[in-house]
Amino acid sequence: MANELAVEHVEVHTEAPRELLDDLRNFGTLFLGENTANVFSDKLIGTNHTLPTQRSARHTNGLSVHAVVKKQTYQEVSDEGVSDLEPWATRQSTIERLDGHAKSSFVRSQSNTLPSYEASETELPNE
Repeated sequence: MANELAVEHVEVHTEAPRELLDDLRNFGTLFLGENTANVFSDKLIGTNHTLPTQRSARHTNGLSVHAVVKKQTYQEVSDEGVSDLEPWATRQSTIERLDGHAKSSFVRSQSNTLPSYEASETELPNE
């Protein structure tokens, strides 16, 4: 129930609250045991008071250093990858009327399976 509700605060009052750690995933912050009062968390013990609300704990955490640490991503597509991706990227871009994206995808392929990047000419290959 707690994972489904994804509330801001979850308190576990059982004899062995740590046993539930692996089962609980969606919460703003978790209070284990009757001694772990919200006031300690908010004021003294280090976890942040800024927490996800309105079920957003399903996809985000409370404010922490991770919110300001730069995490970079990168992509690299091989020649074979371009051949596989191009018809799909070109078609999706034309559907969305993103002509620049469609052209960018289309011109990178050595063996275009589409006649052009124009929306009227971008029938996807049957697979």
